Amino acid sequence: MQLIDVINKGSHQQLSEVLRANAFQQKDLWLALAEATRQGKASIAEILLKHGADPSHLPPDHWSILHIAVEFEQIELIQLFIKNGLDVNFRDQKGWTPLHLAVDLEGDGAWQTDSEPTIYLTKLLLDLGANPFLKNKEGETAYQIAEFYGHQKALDLFDRWKKLPTK
Repeated sequence: MQLIDVINKGSHQQLSEVLRANAFQQKDLWLALAEATRQGKASIAEILLKHGADPSHLPPDHWSILHIAVEFEQIELIQLFIKNGLDVNFRDQKGWTPLHLAVDLEGDGAWQTDSEPTIYLTKLLLDLGANPFLKNKEGETAYQIAEFYGHQKALDLFDRWKKLPTK
């Protein structure tokens, strides 16, 4: 049985047994972790992490595992990966942090539905230590993305973030 099949159809015990019995390459573990993340299976992600899946692994032309958790709004998994040492400001190949993505998702989603942007992903990432003023490879910050979308709630949070004392 393939690792992805076990994640989709197997039990926790079966997954642990498959992981113990086989030596998987990091890319396979990462793909399994990505699938568990997309599906919101935090307990499966924990098993994969315990068996050596590296959440900081960044395959070519892929988002980081944290970006995937943000894309699929998997709050519990975002917290799990940060708790397990993943940098909340981890960048993808384009230099985007998870906060860049969160602000873009919130702003674009609101624009497409002609509604107010949500704020919970942005707030969560800020609470976990994300920096809204880091630039991607195009020189854009999450702050500038929020400005583009008129995401005032995010801009207000970012302005408060600027005023916080440094640690």
